Amino acid sequence: MRFKVRLIFLFVGISFFIFLMYDLRRGVKQMELEKEHNFSDSTKEKNIEDSNLNNNENNLDFIENKNDEEKEAPIIVDDAKKNDDNNENLVENENDNNNENNENNENDVKDENNVKDENEFKEIPIMKAKEPEPKIEDEDEYLEIIQDGKKLDEKFVKEIREMKKYRGGPLEPEWKWIEDISIVYTWVNGSDLNHLDLKSKYNGGNRNIDNRDRSVDELRYSLRSLEKYLPWHKGNIFIVSPNQVPSWLKPNTRVKIINQDDLLPPNVAPTFNTFTIELFLDKIPGLTERFIQLNDDYFFKSYTHPSFFFTSKTFYPKFLSN
Repeated sequence: MRFKVRLIFLFVGISFFIFLMYDLRRGVKQMELEKEHNFSDSTKEKNIEDSNLNNNENNLDFIENKNDEEKEAPIIVDDAKKNDDNNENLVENENDNNNENNENNENDVKDENNVKDENEFKEIPIMKAKEPEPKIEDEDEYLEIIQDGKKLDEKFVKEIREMKKYRGGPLEPEWKWIEDISIVYTWVNGSDLNHLDLKSKYNGGNRNIDNRDRSVDELRYSLRSLEKYLPWHKGNIFIVSPNQVPSWLKPNTRVKIINQDDLLPPNVAPTFNTFTIELFLDKIPGLTERFIQLNDDYFFKSYTHPSFFFTSKTFYPKFLSN
């Protein structure tokens, strides 16, 4: 144990001695560099002082010579004054002549510029504003869709392009009739306990919520999208349900709740089949001859022209397949 302690102390002493030697050597080098630097600076200062002395000596000589020249200055000044007066008179006369010539030249230049401007105005024809070129729409993405191994019909693509131009403005006169068309929603709140109890009587007692019938207020957002993107619609909106009313729906003259059992024959009701209910939608009181039928999970994402639902000439309903 003592031997290990001695080795440690020996190692620490050696490392400390090496560090001191390194630091001492570094200090000596730094002192040498500082001396060389100071010596070079002193030589530069001496050279500068010598040059200043030489310049001062020259300046002193210049002052003495200047004093000597000032003694003889009076005679030269008198002659110089006379010559300066004569030169000033000549310069004034020349300046007057130059000013007159400049004014004449400026007037000539102005006249020439006026003539040029008039000629240019006469020669330049009046340019008519170019009519804006019709914007060429890029090829619609529908052209790239292939259905059943064939490209979509060009007529169908043209109709889609026309529909996409609609931005929520007023409809054309031939489409005014559709403003009062009826819109029918088929909706059910599959999370309602009363509905689950009724349904369990016909499905063997199963009261589990079906994902297809589970309600997360899709109908609310569908109605909002309809109001925003079908601004032309002013008719009634019918909500056909199994005697259910959305809790968030406020009384509205346009939105009417229809109990589906009132539409179905006695031997059919109650039913939980959507297709069976859709067969009797024409029994809704006050329904227009043509109507639009939607589900609660249908959402409008852009402004929709009536030509999306009906043909443009005969107003026949369109059947769009996926």
